[in-house]
Amino acid sequence: MQSAKSLSQVGSWKASLRLTYEMKHNKTVLAEREHSGPFKVQRSLYPEGLDCCHTYLLHPPGGLVNGDHLLLDVNCRQHSHVLITTPSAGKAYACASKTARQDQRLRVGKGATLEFLPQEMIVFNAAKVELSTHVRLAGDAKLMLFDCVVLGLSAGDELFVDGEVSQSIIIQRNRMPLLIEKMAFSAADEFCTSIWGLNGNTCVFTLIATPCDDAVLSKVRSLMETLASDVLSSATLIKDVLIVRVLSKESHEAKECLERVWAEVRSDVVNKPASTPRIWMT
Repeated sequence: MQSAKSLSQVGSWKASLRLTYEMKHNKTVLAEREHSGPFKVQRSLYPEGLDCCHTYLLHPPGGLVNGDHLLLDVNCRQHSHVLITTPSAGKAYACASKTARQDQRLRVGKGATLEFLPQEMIVFNAAKVELSTHVRLAGDAKLMLFDCVVLGLSAGDELFVDGEVSQSIIIQRNRMPLLIEKMAFSAADEFCTSIWGLNGNTCVFTLIATPCDDAVLSKVRSLMETLASDVLSSATLIKDVLIVRVLSKESHEAKECLERVWAEVRSDVVNKPASTPRIWMT
């Protein structure tokens, strides 16, 4: 396996994947697929029945470095139900000069449901990366979304002491904004260590779900009381958008918390009991 240092010296790669899902004869199908570069669908599965398609995304290079640009465009047409995840964590490696970018554009039609649950993005020391997610919901579309970032790799003593991260999350319904979040910081910023910022935590995990109500918010807050004491968490409801934050120094703790919240409220949001993707257990 190439080291982050050696990866920072290679040229930039561009890759894109465009997926369109449709409901046909009571089955959600991947109707259109177009890819450029090393970004593909590993496989689609139906562990819950034909109405919900589980899709695993595969990016064989395993990470972003030095000007790489990874684009994902997903279109869930009316009444389809799609759960998208990844077999492993994404990675942003050290960049010699150019910033690496990951853009995720997600469209969800009327009566459709998208559960976009990728595993975490690990930002290695000296990485420069821009992470952007833009979701467009139509009508009564439903959404459950993970956005998970890990700064450095504490298990391997590869701390995030140099580098830059920029994040953007925009969610719209019928072209009106439901949520706009933008954050940019460097490893040297006070934000990473101050109590008003990350307070030394390296795992920043977020779950966003809509539509939700006060009953769902209450359920999530009750669940949070059972979480590990060294995990910081919060839940907020803005109109019908549930936002759950988890800060931790250990990625497995943060991941477990987010997955528990997803499992707890899935039936409320998308009218299905939790069906954990098999790939999460390998």
